[in-house]
Amino acid sequence: MIAFSQSSLKATTAVAARDENGVSCEVMIAGEHPLCIYFDKREMVTLMTLGRAPELLCLGWLLNQRVIDQAADIASIHVDWDTGAAAVTSQHRALSGQSWWDDPSRLDRFEQRMDRKTVTTGCGQGTMYSDLMATVREERNARHALPQASITKSQLQRVIGQARHHQAVYQEAGGVHACALADNRPGADGSFLYFIEDVGRHNAVDAITGWMQLEKQSAHDKVFYTTGRLTSEMVIKCAQMGIFILISRSGITAMGFELAQELGICLIGRCQGKHFLVYTHPERVDFAG
Repeated sequence: MIAFSQSSLKATTAVAARDENGVSCEVMIAGEHPLCIYFDKREMVTLMTLGRAPELLCLGWLLNQRVIDQAADIASIHVDWDTGAAAVTSQHRALSGQSWWDDPSRLDRFEQRMDRKTVTTGCGQGTMYSDLMATVREERNARHALPQASITKSQLQRVIGQARHHQAVYQEAGGVHACALADNRPGADGSFLYFIEDVGRHNAVDAITGWMQLEKQSAHDKVFYTTGRLTSEMVIKCAQMGIFILISRSGITAMGFELAQELGICLIGRCQGKHFLVYTHPERVDFAG
């Protein structure tokens, strides 16, 4: 079990503003905090985050960037907001005293990725490394068959309807994106298993990845919901998680569309009320169900 510092921050803060009539009023705004991740004392990245689940964010980022292979590689994550730093300690260091980076192959692989990083379209700016796209393609080609993930129209509408009741920070202050992991097992009601808001949707995805690994959750019977647009980054991260149905209240991008077609992922966007558009792999949706 990973030792967490439990350093969640308050999501909003009050400030003074003036309305359209010039009247002073108190309003709430979303928090935004820099968090620098250090893995076995090596600086990795600085993320701008709401700070609701910083330990899960760190774990998910390391997993999604393929720095580590599993949650069991980590012994502890300690977040200190006074310094804006997250100290992540590997099991290897905790047990042997030797750094994760003492293995030259790990250091070489990470430095090669750093040379080919891409700043993504994610709010708050995310970073993905170029070989991740090649990696998910290799994993896709290695599969003999894609998982038979599917969703009924009624289940999809239940997932969409739930989102309105969970976005507490957005309703209070705006300025954030939300992501959720929904239960899509046969007979399930599509309830959210984990929901999180952050200033960037990529942060929320990473936190859900961390939660899934920590809780040993399967992916084949889950669907992913986000308030953000469906970009190539979102498709890649869902492919890494093994989720093949991705739902958004927003639209999609051309590269997200092309990559989802290639990887067998069903993209469902522009979800409002009972309306939705299935952009890719409509065979995964039971329109009569």
